[in-house]
Amino acid sequence: MKRFLFLALLVVLAACTSCSFIQVGFQTPAVQDTGSGKEIEAATIELPMLVTERMLFPQSCSRSIINLKEALTKYSPIRATLPGQVRLGDEKLMNYPFVCLIADKSFESTPEERANLANYLRNGGFILLENARAEHENNEVEATFRKLIRDSLGSVRFEILQNSHEIYHTVFDFDKPPIGVENKAVITSTKITKEGPVDIGVLNKSVHYLEGVYLNGRLVCVLSNKGYCVKWNEYSNNEPQLKMGVNIVAYALANNK
Repeated sequence: MKRFLFLALLVVLAACTSCSFIQVGFQTPAVQDTGSGKEIEAATIELPMLVTERMLFPQSCSRSIINLKEALTKYSPIRATLPGQVRLGDEKLMNYPFVCLIADKSFESTPEERANLANYLRNGGFILLENARAEHENNEVEATFRKLIRDSLGSVRFEILQNSHEIYHTVFDFDKPPIGVENKAVITSTKITKEGPVDIGVLNKSVHYLEGVYLNGRLVCVLSNKGYCVKWNEYSNNEPQLKMGVNIVAYALANNK
């Protein structure tokens, strides 16, 4: 009987020599059908909540990175984890191929942060600058972002990313960047009438493009004055903005060299 069991075991082992073992708890994400017919390479990344020494992560966008992570899972084979807050001046910045800096007010950067950001971008990193105050034209956040990049990299130029740019077509095809909150009416004052108080607002112009900064022919920074981060934070009516976020992350990973 023992000899029979031993021979049976050998037969089973021989039959399994060409089998692949499956690791418990791990599943390789397949390329998903996004409706575009495009193949996107599977990847696993971390999406930190980027902060600076003098600027905290905006509470008004507390769910934005979480919802972007979920959109990556839903619309692409890119899987993301959330390591929490990471400072712009931290050496760990080099661990992340894509980072998103969201701001709702102006801030000053330190020399250490600027040097670290420059090192990061010159060595394969990619940063998305998201303006959480995009409904206010020519606001202080936009000016702060431009100053941060120029103080870090020197005399670089912000270029309009034309609608034919690959970033609008990596996973989903956009004929132009989707609307964010940049054309939202801003209440400027309240007028008292016979019917009661009436808010008086200004409707800002739409921003029809994203801007980017190149280093040696590689796009390393995207400036968004469309407030996608505000739409990402919402629970509904934000699918185009999240899909654009997926496009940007996929582009950053594909061009991280």
